Amino acid sequence: MVATVDEWEKALEYCRRFGRNSVSSLTLEPDKNLYLSKRIEGVASYCISGRVMLLCGDPICAEKDLRIFLQELIDYAKINHYKLMFLFALDETVSIYKELGLSTFKIGEEAVICDVQGWTIAGRKNAKVRSAWYSAENRGLKVKEYSPWISRDLELN
Repeated sequence: MVATVDEWEKALEYCRRFGRNSVSSLTLEPDKNLYLSKRIEGVASYCISGRVMLLCGDPICAEKDLRIFLQELIDYAKINHYKLMFLFALDETVSIYKELGLSTFKIGEEAVICDVQGWTIAGRKNAKVRSAWYSAENRGLKVKEYSPWISRDLELN
Protein backbone atom coordinates (compact mmCIF):
# COMPACT_ATOMS: atom_id res chain seq x y z
CA MET A 1 0.00 0.00 0.00
CA VAL A 2 1.56 3.28 -1.12
CA ALA A 3 1.58 6.08 1.43
CA THR A 4 -0.24 9.28 0.57
CA VAL A 5 1.68 12.55 0.51
CA ASP A 6 0.07 13.53 3.82
CA GLU A 7 1.06 10.22 5.44
CA TRP A 8 4.62 10.50 4.15
CA GLU A 9 4.91 14.09 5.41
CA LYS A 10 3.67 13.03 8.87
CA ALA A 11 6.18 10.17 8.87
CA LEU A 12 8.95 12.64 7.97
CA GLU A 13 7.87 14.95 10.79
CA TYR A 14 7.83 12.07 13.31
CA CYS A 15 11.24 10.84 12.12
CA ARG A 16 12.67 14.30 12.67
CA ARG A 17 11.04 14.73 16.08
CA PHE A 18 11.25 11.24 17.54
CA GLY A 19 13.67 9.16 15.46
CA ARG A 20 16.37 7.73 17.73
CA ASN A 21 17.03 4.38 16.12
CA SER A 22 19.68 4.26 13.37
CA VAL A 23 17.13 2.66 11.04
CA SER A 24 14.44 5.29 11.68
CA SER A 25 15.27 7.04 8.40
CA LEU A 26 14.48 3.82 6.49
CA THR A 27 10.84 4.53 7.32
CA LEU A 28 10.90 7.05 4.49
CA GLU A 29 12.05 4.56 1.84
CA PRO A 30 9.43 3.83 -0.84
CA ASP A 31 9.44 0.06 -0.23
CA LYS A 32 7.91 0.44 3.24
CA ASN A 33 4.28 0.59 4.31
CA LEU A 34 3.44 3.17 6.96
CA TYR A 35 1.30 2.59 10.02
CA LEU A 36 0.31 5.90 11.59
CA SER A 37 -0.89 5.55 15.17
CA LYS A 38 -4.55 6.27 15.88
CA ARG A 39 -3.80 7.10 19.55
CA ILE A 40 -0.55 9.06 19.66
CA GLU A 41 1.82 10.93 17.34
CA GLY A 42 3.84 8.12 15.83
CA VAL A 43 4.63 5.98 12.81
CA ALA A 44 5.93 2.49 12.21
CA SER A 45 7.27 1.25 8.88
CA TYR A 46 6.71 -2.32 7.85
CA CYS A 47 6.38 -4.87 5.10
CA ILE A 48 4.19 -7.96 4.98
CA SER A 49 5.68 -11.36 4.24
CA GLY A 50 3.07 -14.11 4.36
CA ARG A 51 1.37 -13.63 7.72
CA VAL A 52 4.32 -11.72 9.24
CA MET A 53 4.24 -7.96 9.73
CA LEU A 54 7.94 -7.10 9.68
CA LEU A 55 8.66 -3.73 11.29
CA CYS A 56 11.77 -1.68 10.65
CA GLY A 57 13.15 -0.76 14.06
CA ASP A 58 11.19 0.53 17.02
CA PRO A 59 8.01 2.47 16.32
CA ILE A 60 8.84 6.16 15.96
CA CYS A 61 7.12 8.17 18.67
CA ALA A 62 7.84 9.97 21.92
CA GLU A 63 9.53 7.63 24.41
CA LYS A 64 6.64 8.08 26.86
CA ASP A 65 4.21 6.80 24.19
CA LEU A 66 6.10 3.69 23.07
CA ARG A 67 4.12 1.26 25.25
CA ILE A 68 0.81 2.69 23.95
CA PHE A 69 1.97 2.44 20.33
CA LEU A 70 3.32 -1.09 20.73
CA GLN A 71 0.00 -2.22 22.23
CA GLU A 72 -1.81 -0.62 19.30
CA LEU A 73 0.42 -2.55 16.87
CA ILE A 74 -0.15 -5.79 18.80
CA ASP A 75 -3.93 -5.23 18.60
CA TYR A 76 -3.73 -4.40 14.87
CA ALA A 77 -1.69 -7.53 14.17
CA LYS A 78 -4.13 -9.69 16.13
CA ILE A 79 -7.16 -8.34 14.23
CA ASN A 80 -5.41 -8.95 10.90
CA HIS A 81 -3.96 -12.35 11.89
CA TYR A 82 -0.34 -11.17 11.58
CA LYS A 83 2.65 -12.19 13.63
CA LEU A 84 4.79 -9.20 14.59
CA MET A 85 8.53 -9.11 14.07
CA PHE A 86 10.65 -6.07 14.89
CA LEU A 87 14.14 -5.75 13.43
CA PHE A 88 16.73 -3.61 15.21
CA ALA A 89 14.96 -2.67 18.43
CA LEU A 90 17.02 -0.55 20.81
CA ASP A 91 18.40 -2.16 23.97
CA GLU A 92 16.57 0.38 26.12
CA THR A 93 13.18 -0.56 24.60
CA VAL A 94 13.47 -4.36 24.92
CA SER A 95 12.02 -4.40 28.46
CA ILE A 96 8.79 -2.81 27.16
CA TYR A 97 8.49 -5.48 24.45
CA LYS A 98 8.90 -8.18 27.09
CA GLU A 99 6.34 -6.53 29.43
CA LEU A 100 3.81 -6.68 26.57
CA GLY A 101 4.40 -10.41 26.09
CA LEU A 102 6.69 -10.24 23.08
CA SER A 103 9.81 -12.40 22.85
CA THR A 104 13.26 -11.12 21.98
CA PHE A 105 16.19 -12.70 20.24
CA LYS A 106 19.51 -10.88 20.07
CA ILE A 107 21.54 -11.51 16.95
CA GLY A 108 24.37 -8.98 17.18
CA GLU A 109 25.52 -5.49 17.98
CA GLU A 110 25.18 -2.40 15.89
CA ALA A 111 28.35 -0.56 14.95
CA VAL A 112 27.95 3.11 15.79
CA ILE A 113 30.54 5.65 14.71
CA CYS A 114 29.91 8.88 16.59
CA ASP A 115 32.41 11.07 14.75
CA VAL A 116 31.74 10.01 11.17
CA GLN A 117 33.61 12.92 9.57
CA GLY A 118 36.69 12.34 11.73
CA TRP A 119 36.69 8.55 11.37
CA THR A 120 39.51 6.87 9.47
CA ILE A 121 40.60 3.27 8.87
CA ALA A 122 44.10 4.12 10.11
CA GLY A 123 45.36 2.76 13.41
CA ARG A 124 45.52 -0.51 15.25
CA LYS A 125 41.80 -0.53 16.19
CA ASN A 126 40.77 -0.68 12.52
CA ALA A 127 43.20 -3.36 11.35
CA LYS A 128 40.30 -5.77 10.65
CA VAL A 129 38.54 -3.13 8.54
CA ARG A 130 41.71 -2.53 6.50
CA SER A 131 42.24 -6.28 6.13
CA ALA A 132 38.69 -6.77 4.82
CA TRP A 133 39.13 -3.79 2.48
CA TYR A 134 42.38 -5.14 0.99
CA SER A 135 40.99 -8.68 0.78
CA ALA A 136 37.97 -7.40 -1.19
CA GLU A 137 40.24 -5.44 -3.54
CA ASN A 138 42.46 -8.48 -4.10
CA ARG A 139 39.36 -10.43 -5.15
CA GLY A 140 38.50 -7.80 -7.76
CA LEU A 141 35.93 -5.77 -5.82
CA LYS A 142 36.45 -2.06 -6.14
CA VAL A 143 36.29 -0.40 -2.72
CA LYS A 144 35.79 3.34 -2.65
CA GLU A 145 35.26 5.63 0.30
CA TYR A 146 32.12 7.72 -0.02
CA SER A 147 32.37 11.17 1.57
CA PRO A 148 28.97 12.89 1.19
CA TRP A 149 30.18 15.99 3.07
CA ILE A 150 32.81 16.51 0.34
CA SER A 151 30.90 15.40 -2.78
CA ARG A 152 27.30 14.24 -2.60
CA ASP A 153 25.89 11.56 -4.95
CA LEU A 154 22.08 11.73 -4.75
CA GLU A 155 21.62 8.50 -6.68
CA LEU A 156 23.90 6.62 -4.25
CA ASN A 157 22.14 8.19 -1.26
